[in-house]
Amino acid sequence: MRRERGQALLEFALVLPLLVSILIAALLLARVLWSHQVVWALAGEAARAGALGASAADADQRARDRAGQMADDASLDPGRLTVDVDTSRFGRGGWVSVSASYHVLQLAPIGPLAAADAWIVDAQAQEPVDRYRSGVTP
Repeated sequence: MRRERGQALLEFALVLPLLVSILIAALLLARVLWSHQVVWALAGEAARAGALGASAADADQRARDRAGQMADDASLDPGRLTVDVDTSRFGRGGWVSVSASYHVLQLAPIGPLAAADAWIVDAQAQEPVDRYRSGVTP
């Protein structure tokens, strides 16, 4: 009986590092996927807010404000978030484009997940400016 308990303890000690590694990898993957979803939504919302602007400058400010609000809501670190707004094609029938990227902190360098590029999530979104919006010059 005593020998069987010792054997079970030894087997558990051998399997425990594998189980912990799988758990950490799952948590890291979940964190990256969640960050990607947040950045994707942030880019889309910012582009939509920018498309509602009255001028290119107003569109740029609206898009950046909305991106900041969403980043605050999701508790993203503003120092690791980059938002680029392109209003060069702003006008009736034009576009507002937003590109956002976020550097997800690496918790542990684990195998192929240790690559630096694997920890940056990004998204792009375009939103058309309504042709019939008043205040937008052609």
